[in-house]
Amino acid sequence: MKKLLLLILPLILFLSACKKDYNVSRTIIINAPANVVWQEVKYFKNWEKWSPWYAKDSLMELTYLGEDGNIESSYSWKSEELGSGEIKNVGMTENEEFLYHTYFFEPWESESDGYITLKQVEGGTEVTWGFKGVIKGISSLFINLDKMVGPDFEAGLATLKLVSEEMASKEVPLEVKTFMFPGQDYLAIRSQIDIASMEAFYAENFALLLETGLATKESHSTNLYYTWDMENMKTDMAIALPVAKGIVAPEGLSIISLPPAKAIYVDFYGPYEETAKAHETMEVFMVENNLTFAAPAIEEYIIGPEEETDPAKWLTKVVYMLK
Repeated sequence: MKKLLLLILPLILFLSACKKDYNVSRTIIINAPANVVWQEVKYFKNWEKWSPWYAKDSLMELTYLGEDGNIESSYSWKSEELGSGEIKNVGMTENEEFLYHTYFFEPWESESDGYITLKQVEGGTEVTWGFKGVIKGISSLFINLDKMVGPDFEAGLATLKLVSEEMASKEVPLEVKTFMFPGQDYLAIRSQIDIASMEAFYAENFALLLETGLATKESHSTNLYYTWDMENMKTDMAIALPVAKGIVAPEGLSIISLPPAKAIYVDFYGPYEETAKAHETMEVFMVENNLTFAAPAIEEYIIGPEEETDPAKWLTKVVYMLK
């Protein structure tokens, strides 16, 4: 018995030490602008339209956490057919790269790093979807992840192509208009916060502005963005309400006075999470016309869920003042 163990032990140690790096990916060209494809990629809730695993089990249980579309947001799944796990947004570059980490809990435990990259090319947007990691133990000798997962990536990208190209065909070009910003005083609460906590910041503080009773009948809730740091996921912003000139701010609040200035604006119709399209359009317009932005950027929420149940009809006026 001892001799047998001595003979088998090296084999056991060899098998337990085995490991293999993997990097499986697939690529497709989508006839749509990168910003259109990006909207389907960056929001986990949009993955339901094109991810091949949703098609395999329409009854899977999904749970979303965090501010969808921001770093640290995640979703988890439970499925009788596909097991359970969690995917977390761990980094992104707008319109270029989406990074995520996957934890598989059932039917076996493992982890991997996933990525989706976008690149503008002739004919549209080149999209690469893949994941990488290390297989350890005896399974590293037999598992071929390229054959196992590659076809799923191909199917998902094919569906993403259909979804994105359909969205692009419906996309109405945004019109950038110039005007003279008349100047405005705002009752405001300003702070530097994590981008992921914006919704909570708004919910906690906007009521304080309303309770003052200082808003006019024409006032719309407004956000003022002084900085937007995607690298560190921070923003210097103010929740604001337009008020009449000469108003004195109650204790704990402040008055922000923006002077008259040349400006550009876009009337954006759609859900709040898609207002990035307006900002992108305005940034391109400024580059093409050699214009310089003067902070803050203004988002005025003219029609929202209080007035209209259909998010496609929500109206946000995005204003950039110019130097």
